[in-house]
Amino acid sequence: MAQKIQKTNVCRLLDAAGIAYELIEYEVDESDLSHGQLLIDHPEEIAQRIMNVLEYDRI
Repeated sequence: MAQKIQKTNVCRLLDAAGIAYELIEYEVDESDLSHGQLLIDHPEEIAQRIMNVLEYDRI
């Protein structure tokens, strides 16, 4: 039996809005969380990338 992926609040909001998305799981090395620094250093860039993906999906 496949393991059920737990939905986040964002998933529930996208479901309610009828916006298609795909959840992708990946392994995280908890001893190297430097990828989180990108969110801290460039929050506007990350937010714009997310909005671009959501906008593209509506086309």
